[in-house]
Amino acid sequence: MIWIILLFALPLGIVLLPFLLGMISPAQYTATVTGVIDASPEDVFRHIENVQDNPGAGAMARSVDLLPEQEWEDGRRTWIEDIGSTRIRVETVESVEPTRIVRDLQDQVVPMRARWTIDLAPMGDGTHVTATNVTTISKGTWHVPLFRFLMRFMNGARRGVVHYLTRLGKSLGSEFRVTGE
Repeated sequence: MIWIILLFALPLGIVLLPFLLGMISPAQYTATVTGVIDASPEDVFRHIENVQDNPGAGAMARSVDLLPEQEWEDGRRTWIEDIGSTRIRVETVESVEPTRIVRDLQDQVVPMRARWTIDLAPMGDGTHVTATNVTTISKGTWHVPLFRFLMRFMNGARRGVVHYLTRLGKSLGSEFRVTGE
């Protein structure tokens, strides 16, 4: 009899556990990653600004639609990254060439917002990169516990930054080498 109960309870527990853990997880996650890309800060900055070829969603982005200037808030460059199951509105809130870019992201399905800050500094023949991702997942849809689980237990905030910077390095014919946290 115990085997029959385990046969049904185990799969149910595996499915429910991430949701239960996500329900008790915090709403905000922060990750800072530092590293080096073998390209000048000017080149790295230009590649970050080229959102058509280097979207924040990386390979998940099916398309990037730049919004017309009249739809920008306070003159801030804004676009939508379509990743299939949702669309992410991205806005550049600060851009200081070639040293700093700050972007706000807002998912249009899940009540999730993020602020990415990328600081660039010359380092020999390359660029020292410090990127910080602060993501907040508010209460709302059924997706929230699952996304909080992924952020907390799969280190989602950090993984997102490393994935983005790795793709950025490749787009420059280089690699992103993590040097610190």
